[in-house]
Amino acid sequence: IMQRFGKDEIRDSRDPAEIASALNTYLDEEASRLYREDSLVAVKVQIEQTRARLRGFARWQADWRNQGWQIHSVERKQRPVPFQLDDGREIELVGRIDRIDFHPGRGEWIIFDYKTGDQGKHPDKTHRTSDGEWCDLQLPLYRHLARPLGVTESAQLAYLLLPKDSEKVREEIATWTDVELEEADAVARSVAAEILDGRFWVELDDHPGTMNEFDGICQSGVFGQKVIR
Repeated sequence: IMQRFGKDEIRDSRDPAEIASALNTYLDEEASRLYREDSLVAVKVQIEQTRARLRGFARWQADWRNQGWQIHSVERKQRPVPFQLDDGREIELVGRIDRIDFHPGRGEWIIFDYKTGDQGKHPDKTHRTSDGEWCDLQLPLYRHLARPLGVTESAQLAYLLLPKDSEKVREEIATWTDVELEEADAVARSVAAEILDGRFWVELDDHPGTMNEFDGICQSGVFGQKVIR
């Protein structure tokens, strides 16, 4: 639905009601394509929840357009982009950017990644740990993917949040400095080198102090559990 909106002439509308009407049409058509009339009640509820999110987006989009921002491209996937490593080797970056906007009056760019989660975290919360270490490189790497499209290096990076509470639809713009983004690139180069060299294993302490995604499976922290050697 968001992809279709970004490619339709309605994307330049400044009227939230007009935008919402178009989004409703897209939603109904997509629902008809995917589901039968006698689909489960739960499916119909989810469709209406999506409609509420889209209403919130329509209000945000109209205000954003009134500020002078224009949608430049959506769901854009281009050719692989070369990415040089510190040791002279090269990898290719491949990805699909949700949305790129341009402000002709200010000559500014912003790269968006849509997020539908209800927590609505700021990019810095998801990309870096509490002590500032990079743990996610998605938005910083988008700078490189967007460059062949004419997007400048100084483009802003942001989440466009679409939570269940439609009143909280908003943009969350990262405030990383050029130095911090260069650090992210350095981490990306280091990770790529490790992968190319086949180094995937990291020795863990006998009693790791932080939870990770495997703790539920491994029953970490369960009373009486012993470290497996």
